[in-house]
Amino acid sequence: MRRSLFLLCLCFLLLLSGCRSVGNASSAQWKKPFTASIEGTRGELAFSAELTVTATDRVIRYTAPESLAGLTATATAGGIRVVQGELSRQDGSGATGLLLPLDLLVSPAELATVQKRGDETVLTYTDGTEIFLNADGTPRAVIRTDILFTVSDFSESKP
Repeated sequence: MRRSLFLLCLCFLLLLSGCRSVGNASSAQWKKPFTASIEGTRGELAFSAELTVTATDRVIRYTAPESLAGLTATATAGGIRVVQGELSRQDGSGATGLLLPLDLLVSPAELATVQKRGDETVLTYTDGTEIFLNADGTPRAVIRTDILFTVSDFSESKP
């Protein structure tokens, strides 16, 4: 009886070791300033962009497709500013979708699980978003039902 109980507890602990729950999303957010390049798809739209995060601003500058190339959305404490060529809109609150790739990296939903898969770590959030981290802890890819993108040239900046 004791041996069966011990084996049952051991099996339960082994199951838990592959996936641990984390109650605080802040442990997985990138709080330091960084720059990165991304390429991905959102629905039928393929896109690429440059990301810049500073202590005060979050900026995404689209480089493709041609219809979005040059469009820049900047989020600050004062709101969202969208610039496309000569056109500029300071209160771009309707443009939050443009910031989605950046938001998934900087302020994701609550972290649900952390799993180690080979050299990678996979962070899974309560909204279904998965962020794949390289062995050095930098983001490699982000997947959610409505968006998928890979991250390259990720570099943390000095604050």
